[in-house]
Amino acid sequence: MFDAARWRHLHPDGTRGDRLHSNAVRYVLQGTSFASGAHAPQAMVPMSAGGAQPSGGGGISLPGFQMPSAGGVASGLGRSAMSGGAWMLGMAGVGAAAGLAGMASQAVSQAQQEAVANDTLLRSLRDLDTDFGGLRRSVRDATAGLGLTYQEAQRLSLAWVRATNETSGDAATRNMRFAVGAARSLGLESGSMVGGAGRAAFLGEDPRRFAVLLAETMRDSRMTGQGEAVMGQLLRWQEGFARNMSGAGALDRAAGMYATLSSSGIPGLRGEMGASLMDRVNASLSQGGAAGDASMHLTYRAMARNGITDPYRIEHLLAGGMFERIGENGPTVFEATSQEINRLYAGMPDYQRWHAMGRHFGINPRQAQALERAMRSGGNLGGMGRDLAALGINIQDINPTSLAEIAELSGHSMVSAEAVTRFRQNRAIPQADRDRVGGMLGEDQRREMIRLLAQHGGTRTDGDQVRDTMAQMANALTAAGTGLVPVLNDMREVLSDLGQNIGTLSETLGDVYEGYVRGNPDARQSLERRRNGGAAGGNFRGEAITGAEEAQRARFIYEEGIRRGLTHEQASAVVAQARVESNFRAGARGDSGRSHGVFQHDAARRAAMERQFGLQPGAYSTSSFEGQVRMSYWEMLESSGRDNVGAALRRTQTAREAGALLSNQWERPGDRLGEARRRGGLSENFSEHFRNGGAMPDAPNAVTPARPDPPGNTPAPAPARPDGQQQAFNIAPLDVFIRDSSGAVMREESLPVTRIGGDARPWGIA
Repeated sequence: MFDAARWRHLHPDGTRGDRLHSNAVRYVLQGTSFASGAHAPQAMVPMSAGGAQPSGGGGISLPGFQMPSAGGVASGLGRSAMSGGAWMLGMAGVGAAAGLAGMASQAVSQAQQEAVANDTLLRSLRDLDTDFGGLRRSVRDATAGLGLTYQEAQRLSLAWVRATNETSGDAATRNMRFAVGAARSLGLESGSMVGGAGRAAFLGEDPRRFAVLLAETMRDSRMTGQGEAVMGQLLRWQEGFARNMSGAGALDRAAGMYATLSSSGIPGLRGEMGASLMDRVNASLSQGGAAGDASMHLTYRAMARNGITDPYRIEHLLAGGMFERIGENGPTVFEATSQEINRLYAGMPDYQRWHAMGRHFGINPRQAQALERAMRSGGNLGGMGRDLAALGINIQDINPTSLAEIAELSGHSMVSAEAVTRFRQNRAIPQADRDRVGGMLGEDQRREMIRLLAQHGGTRTDGDQVRDTMAQMANALTAAGTGLVPVLNDMREVLSDLGQNIGTLSETLGDVYEGYVRGNPDARQSLERRRNGGAAGGNFRGEAITGAEEAQRARFIYEEGIRRGLTHEQASAVVAQARVESNFRAGARGDSGRSHGVFQHDAARRAAMERQFGLQPGAYSTSSFEGQVRMSYWEMLESSGRDNVGAALRRTQTAREAGALLSNQWERPGDRLGEARRRGGLSENFSEHFRNGGAMPDAPNAVTPARPDPPGNTPAPAPARPDGQQQAFNIAPLDVFIRDSSGAVMREESLPVTRIGGDARPWGIA
């Protein structure tokens, strides 16, 4: 293996062969530490809170062992196990018994997965300012403090790019990091939050503001356990507002109404039921109301009361939907029309007002009553943004892992004792700051808690610690394996060169086969005999398929026939031919290798189809199952060969008749009468199968070799006995097909013939 001359022989470029040989020798003989060279593994060092790597060496500490700073990964792991760290490795989920080779293999595998994912991300970005290594560092930095592996970060960064069409690598990883932090805080799946925030960004919404709005909506709607559903509703409305070109703030107002309805305590207004009610009201108000001219009259009155009398401007406002605001500080369309209804029905019974409101909004009176009741409670949506602004905190700088806790504090004017206790247990915040806040009271305490949470992040639990340490372990292995990837790539290139040499040898052997075996009848016969278990000729299969695949292929033949205008019975008959001829195998060979494919066509028929479809000679036999079926349907229904069998087939009425006709005139097996009867019956079975389901019909002797037409079917006279009398013997009944004047088979009859000879005449012929 380490003979340099052999490596130069394997690679045509001698200089490159020497380099590859040198790398391999250094790698194998020196363990995992390189004294020098371009492929030395780079050590992974711990990241600071901001994601930067500290200067200097020292490696990274993991439970039970010390990771070397420059290669030596395997050596470090081995020493830790032998020095008493094996139990620590087991506790950390590594398992010392897995051994050095297993961990090295895992490290390389993870590093290769990361490299492939990083390549996909880089090509999706098309960021000319980012190279492969820089993008990988950016993704790795984004994992700090989030419990993400490098592979997960690559996948989520790519998800962000595909959702937003982002072109900057730094922007993609930065936004991905924020979305994952928000997911951790709100109890959502990371992938769902990345996809949701990315979709909001694509629709023109700031992803951080969207995350804040989501946190407040979950809080006020009391739907914290259904965060993904709440996010889905917000995204659906944002898409609608973007499509209708609605004004700014429409999403906030929709989220506020949704939260109010969901938290009202009325079952029919919670979650998707409240959202559905809002959709109906919005659709009605966008058209001026659901009650025709009466609604339009009411809408015009409401608009005039707010200073809008131009009908074109009114229509323009209505196109924005129920949350479109009239003027800069005026009411929304929903609020203006609701106020007008209250004025018109002031002093009247409540049920009359609910009836009018229901007709105008396109809902029933009880839903109008519930809507009115829920909307009286109002809401506090937007308080979180106001608190952050009052503290001078830019929403772009907020630590996303604190979103849920800040939202909870913003929703109340007073801080509960439970909130203070939880805050003082937050290890992400310095102890001195936690003690100081514990001595504060009222609004000052609430504002300071919000400020520190926004800066340092939310409360960390044991689950966060488990996730972080597991990710750190996986990332340490990935970083250790990163340096080995180039070495393995070089080794693969050598193997590839070796494979090319083997390919050349294979081609040479193929030429010998073509020149000798195919040109030598004795050698060819010997080869066929070995293929067929010692018997010359015979049939053999080119592929193996499951029963489920057979059913799928049968369905394909049937549906292709229906598509080409065949009846149910006729298409079923075509399927029966494929069942008998090949069991639906495109690679089947029959008649000592002369008949090929699904329908066992001979060479002349295959050549005709290849010419028709512009294929190279021999291409039919290597075509796909679907391709063979389509070409065979052309031969059957459109070509003039096989005695115009297509026209005769279209005149058949029953599956049995169609199956017998295709057997006799298209497939033409040796036993014409026997096969016509057998395939006719099988055609009826397939007809029943496609109509009513059930098991796939089967047929014995799946491949029937094609043979020349036999002599006439009239029985020959029996040989004479010595005494001059003819011998009498029994023969099987004969199947006779009764045809009409056009040649179509009308029915089939079985005529018994008991003997031939003496005075008896078959079929009553004199």
